[in-house]
Amino acid sequence: RADCGKYVYIQHSLPSNMSFPDIQCRPARWLRWKWWRNRACWVMTDFVSIVEVGPRDGLQNEAVAVPVEVRAALITQLANAGLGRIEVGSFVSPRRVPQMAGTGDLVRSLPEISGVGYSVLVPNEQGAREAVETKIHEVAVFASASETFSQRNINCSISESIERFRPVVEAAQRDGV
Repeated sequence: RADCGKYVYIQHSLPSNMSFPDIQCRPARWLRWKWWRNRACWVMTDFVSIVEVGPRDGLQNEAVAVPVEVRAALITQLANAGLGRIEVGSFVSPRRVPQMAGTGDLVRSLPEISGVGYSVLVPNEQGAREAVETKIHEVAVFASASETFSQRNINCSISESIERFRPVVEAAQRDGV
């Protein structure tokens, strides 16, 4: 937990051989990342938090950018349907991922709904600065499980990616996100 009582988390995917029924059958203690003595470490936790990432991960793969107003309506419908944690976008360069342009405006337009937390993917310090200027609840950073995927996806090694997101996490904690 960050000092402000809100979570700073590292997004990860389920292994391809694990499905949701497998999750329900597993013990209630789970591993999660935590910063300890300036290192990212796995620690046990008593809960699992599922984050809906469709508004970011799904829409960033669309051939045509979805307008901010349409994205906001989708996210509001997901929140009203009972989803408690939603990753709404990312603060990335619009030249690299044009589908995520306007994420700041999107976050500012979202309604505050009791029990719903919004997050954004933040790959670097510039994105962190943009994120803290909005009313975002959480930021997510991305680390890969394999060197190959890390190189292909974010063009750096796993250890380099951890060094890249260290200042992002520190800024989020400092600014109460």
